[in-house]
Amino acid sequence: MRKIILISIILLIPLFLFSQTTTKNKKSKKYFEEAVLAFTLGDTSRAIEYCDKSIEKDQRYTEPYVLKAQILFQNRYIDKAVILLKKVLEIDANHVQIYFILGYYLFNSEDYIESKKYFIEYQQRESDKKNIAEAQKYLKIINFRLKALENPVQFKPVKFSSNINTTAKEYFPTISADNSSIVFTRLIGKTGNERQEDIYISYINGTTIEPAVIVSPLINTQNNEGAHTLSADGKTMIFTRCVPNGSCDLFIAKKDERGNWLIPEKLPSSVNSRYWDTQPSLAADGKTLYFTSNRPGGKGKMDIWVTKYLGNDNWTKPQNLGDSINSPENEMSPFIHFDSKTLYFTSDYYPGMGKFDLFYSKKINDSTWSGAVNLGYPINTSENEYRLVVDAWGDKAYFSSERDTVFQQDIYYFDFPEKLRPIRTLLVRANIFSSVNLKQIKADIITIIDLNTYDTVFFAETEKQFTVCLPYQGEYALNILKSGYMFYSQNFTLDNLADTVRYYDLSIYLKPIVEGEKINLKNTFFETDSYNINPKSYVELNKLVDFLKLNLNVQIQVAGHTDNIGSSDYNLKLSKNRAESIRNYLIDKEIQPNRISSIGYGYTKPIADNQTEEGRKLNRRTEIIILKK
Repeated sequence: MRKIILISIILLIPLFLFSQTTTKNKKSKKYFEEAVLAFTLGDTSRAIEYCDKSIEKDQRYTEPYVLKAQILFQNRYIDKAVILLKKVLEIDANHVQIYFILGYYLFNSEDYIESKKYFIEYQQRESDKKNIAEAQKYLKIINFRLKALENPVQFKPVKFSSNINTTAKEYFPTISADNSSIVFTRLIGKTGNERQEDIYISYINGTTIEPAVIVSPLINTQNNEGAHTLSADGKTMIFTRCVPNGSCDLFIAKKDERGNWLIPEKLPSSVNSRYWDTQPSLAADGKTLYFTSNRPGGKGKMDIWVTKYLGNDNWTKPQNLGDSINSPENEMSPFIHFDSKTLYFTSDYYPGMGKFDLFYSKKINDSTWSGAVNLGYPINTSENEYRLVVDAWGDKAYFSSERDTVFQQDIYYFDFPEKLRPIRTLLVRANIFSSVNLKQIKADIITIIDLNTYDTVFFAETEKQFTVCLPYQGEYALNILKSGYMFYSQNFTLDNLADTVRYYDLSIYLKPIVEGEKINLKNTFFETDSYNINPKSYVELNKLVDFLKLNLNVQIQVAGHTDNIGSSDYNLKLSKNRAESIRNYLIDKEIQPNRISSIGYGYTKPIADNQTEEGRKLNRRTEIIILKK
C-alpha cells in the first residue's frame, strides 16, 4: 500500500520518496487501506471519504492527510491540499519530505514567496544530494519568476478575429516578409476521433484580415501538414508532413510563375532522418534552414539543428546548434529572424514562467550562439507559449498561446518590446531585365554578400526577380550570372536610411556578351598605394571566375586605372601591377592563362573629374574588357 502511494506521488514529484508515521488505531489503519484501494481503482470520492474516516479515528496519523492532499491537488484544489499538508507538519515537524511537497504545491499555485520558504527549509533538513538538487532546481525557477514579475516587459497582446482564430486550435504562425499574409496551422476535426492538421493562409489588406483559406490542395493532404516556413520572397515553403503512426518529415514546395503552388517534394535524406524532423525556419538568405529533430547526436530530447542548401537539390549534413541553445530537455519551434542573426525558440528546460517559454539567442559566428534569454513576463505565462515570429522591421510579433483557455491554442500579435527586438531589416525588391529588349529574363545565379562579414546573405537560382531582407546598416555586393550575358556586379550600402524606409527597389539590366564590352568591377579593392588585393575583393573575383567557367569561349583583358595623384610613371606601373594581380588570381582559380591578358593605363583614361575626391574614387577602377565571346 505504501508503494502505491509513493508511485502516485512520484508521478508528480520525480525522484521523491518520503517516510510516514504509523498508527496503533486498527480502525484508522483499516480505513486508510480502504482509501488506498479506492484511489488505485480511480474512485477518488470514496478515497477521500475513507481518508476522512481514518483521520477521525486517529488525528495524528499523517498518511491519510497526505493521500487526501494528493487527490485534492490532482483535482486543482491546491489551497485545500496545502492546508492539509501544513496540518501534517503541525503533527510532525520532522516529516522532511512534506516540506518539498508543500513547496511543489505552492509552486503550482504560483505562490512563489511561500513556495520558496518551504524549499529552503527542505534543503536545510534533507541530506540526500540528489533530492537537494531537485529543490535547488525549483528555487532557481522561483527566483527567476519573482524577478520577472517585478520587472514586466511591455506587452499588450491582441487576439486575431474569427477570420483566423476559431473553436479549433490555431498555432505556428508565419508572417510574410512584406506583411501581406499570415500562414498558420489549424487542427480541425475529422471522422471519428482522428484529427487533421492543415496549413491555412489569411491575406492582409491594410488593416483588414481576410478570412483564412487552405494554402493549397497540393500541400494539404489526408496526412497532417503544418509547422512551416516561407522564403523572403514568398515563393518557397518548407513544411512538415506527418504520416499516421509514423514519423514527420520536411517537404519543400515552390510557386510557378503564376503564383500557384507546385507539387511538394520531400527534402533529401541528408536532411530528413527516420526520426522526427519538423518545425522548419528558413533564413533570409534562402539557403540556411533551421528545424527541430529528436535524431541521435543531440543534446536532449528535441533539439534545434541547421542545414545549408548547396544548389542542385543538395543540402549539407545537419549540425546541432550546441549547448548555448540546446539542453537535456526540449528546444523547439525555431524562428530565425530576417536579420539572420536572431533566433527565437521555445524551451521547457531553462528557468521560465511556465511549461514551454519563449527565448531568443544571438548568432556570434557561424558555429556559436549566445546563451538563451527568456522574453520575460507577461509574454511568457504559466501556460504554454509556442512559436513566435517577428516581422521584418522588428517591431511586431506573432505567437500562439494557451493563455486564455487551457488546451485551446490561438494566435495573437503585439508590439514587440524595444529591448527584445532583432536588427531592423529592409525589404530589397529587384527585377532583372535584358538591356536589349527590356523584357524580364531569368538569371542563372544571384548572390548578395555582406562585405563586412563575407557571408552570403542571399542566394537564388533561375529567377527573374527576387526579394531579400537585409539589415538597415551594411555594405553589400550584388552579383548576377547568366549564360550569354555579361557578369553583373553592383555595390550598395543601406547606411543612414530613415526608419520609415521599408523597401529598396532595384531594376537590373543585363547586357549580352559583346566583344569590346566593359565590366567595371565595383567590388574589387586594393590596399592603398599597393597592388595587393584586399580580401573584400575575393567575393566579386570569385563570381568573375564563375562567369568565365559558365562562358568557356570568352576571353578577357583586365585593365587597371588610377586617379592623377602622383607621377605618370608611378600610376602607370601601379595600374599594370594591379591588373596583373587580378590576372594571377584568376589563373590560380584554374582559368586558362591564354584566356586572360592584362594592361595598365594609369590616369590616362579618366571617367570622372579628378578635381574632386568623388571623381578620383570613380577613376580608381578595374575593368574587364571582352576580347572574344
